[in-house]
Amino acid sequence: MEKVTKNIYVETEYPGTNVGLIITDRGLVLVESPYMPEDALDFAQKIKSISDKEVVYLINTDHHFDHVGTNGFFTKNTVLHELSVRPLEIARIAAQERAEKILAGDSSQELKNAVKQMEVPKPHIVFSDELSLNMGNLTIHVVHTGGHAVGTSFIYIPEEKVVFCGDNVVSTRFPYLGQGVYQKWAAALVRIIHLNVDYVIPGHEKICDKAPAHKLLQFMGDLEENAQKLFYEVHEEHKVPQSNSDLAKFFPGIEGWPNPAEQAMADAVRRMYEQFSAQEASF
Repeated sequence: MEKVTKNIYVETEYPGTNVGLIITDRGLVLVESPYMPEDALDFAQKIKSISDKEVVYLINTDHHFDHVGTNGFFTKNTVLHELSVRPLEIARIAAQERAEKILAGDSSQELKNAVKQMEVPKPHIVFSDELSLNMGNLTIHVVHTGGHAVGTSFIYIPEEKVVFCGDNVVSTRFPYLGQGVYQKWAAALVRIIHLNVDYVIPGHEKICDKAPAHKLLQFMGDLEENAQKLFYEVHEEHKVPQSNSDLAKFFPGIEGWPNPAEQAMADAVRRMYEQFSAQEASF
């Protein structure tokens, strides 16, 4: 686990999302929970090696399963945006199904005992726009922006000059774009860029500065421009895409970043096309 500042630690090596630990006068605040149950056990041990304080809150930046999968193992005092509450039910069902498989399998008894506690509880605190937690030495601002998902939020700790961005920012590869609301995503990136921070904690991969946010913002503009070109081809030249390859060629990419799979590129272009043209795609 990497020590980012005096009071903030981040684990970036688990599969799934990055997970964070914030040490405050009023207890420990976690950002996300590990995707894999065995990693939840490991993270719990790492927390104990750093602080013996109680975990008082766990904040999720969105509802996706790789962010919430082991929430209940740490605390039931979870924080989530109101637009994420209903889609969280899918993750809750998936967590229960996974638990049943582990309990029925040949996993270690330690893991089986832990899995019994790894439910995904319904959120304890639900907010609409922005939530501020006064934790004594630190103020934790949880700000809804949307973008990567409808309920995506960032977590800003001004005293430490740190922002947890969720999946609105990743450091060297593309986030999942298939549920993106791109206008809100771009606006979120602008807000993040204007924060007074030294450390940007992306949803995945290594801790970074603001450079990846700048790259993703430029990408959003390029994707919209390419969606305009696609719109012209469809409506003026009647060149309707017939395959994912026809759509993927409009994916602008970012120099130095590997493109996602063709299906993911096609989904991203199709989604931007729909949002640009404010209508359902005809292909």
